[in-house]
Amino acid sequence: ALMAIDRLDKTDADVVREKLAAAGIPDASVDRILALAEEPAGSLEDFLQRYEDIPELGQTAVDLGAVLEHLEATELGGFIQFDPTLVRGLAYYTGTVFELWDRAGQFRAICGGGRYDGLLAAVGGPDLPALGFGMGDVVLGELLVARGLQPPDEPAVQDYVVCVSADQRPTALRVAHRLRDAGRRVAYDFADRSVGRQFKAANQLGAERAVVIGPDEDADGVALIRDLGSGDEHRVAITDLA
Repeated sequence: ALMAIDRLDKTDADVVREKLAAAGIPDASVDRILALAEEPAGSLEDFLQRYEDIPELGQTAVDLGAVLEHLEATELGGFIQFDPTLVRGLAYYTGTVFELWDRAGQFRAICGGGRYDGLLAAVGGPDLPALGFGMGDVVLGELLVARGLQPPDEPAVQDYVVCVSADQRPTALRVAHRLRDAGRRVAYDFADRSVGRQFKAANQLGAERAVVIGPDEDADGVALIRDLGSGDEHRVAITDLA
C-alpha cells in the first residue's frame, strides 16, 4: 500500500487504485487516499481535520508537530512543505520521514531520511532511537551546475612526492607532511615502485609538480622540484619547502 501511495504523483490514479485494492485496502479508504493527490492537505492541521476520525494519528501528529514547531522557531518554516503522501522506500522508519528538494523541483530528491527507533537493535546493536539520511551527491552536483554555482575545477593533487628508493622513504614522508602543513594537496606512492611509474602516476593525477627525493637530494637536505607542465627543475632546501 505504501509503495502505491509513493507513486501517486507519477502513476495514473486508476493504476494506484488497482494496486491499493490488491493490497486489501477497502474502496472507501482508497477514495480517501486518492483524494490526497487530488486535493493535497496544505498543512498538518488541515490533514488532521480531514482525518480526525482516525485515532492512530494522535501521537504521530504530536511528534511531527513538534518537529515543525522547532523548524519554525529556527526560522526555517519557509523552506518546509508538509506532504502526507511522502513515502521513504525502506521499511525500518518508525517516525517522521523527510526529503530535501530544490525549490524548482527540477531534479530528484537531494537527500532523504527519517526516524528509526528499532534498526540498531535489529542488526545486533544497542536499543537506541536514531535518525539519519542518505545524500545524493550526483543530484547535488547537477543542481550546482544548473544554478551556475559549481566551483571551478582544480587539480586534486598539487605536489606528487617521488621517492627514488626505499632508503629515502622517511625523508619523503617528512617532505609530504611539510607540504601539507603549508596547505598543499600532496600524494605519493605507497609502494616502492620505479621512478618512471611514479612520474606516470603524478601525470595521471594531474599534479602540478613532482617533488623528487633521491640519494643526492637526501644527503644534501634538498628536494628537486620539477614543474610537470614546463619540465623546469630547481632545487629547494627541505627546510624552505613551506
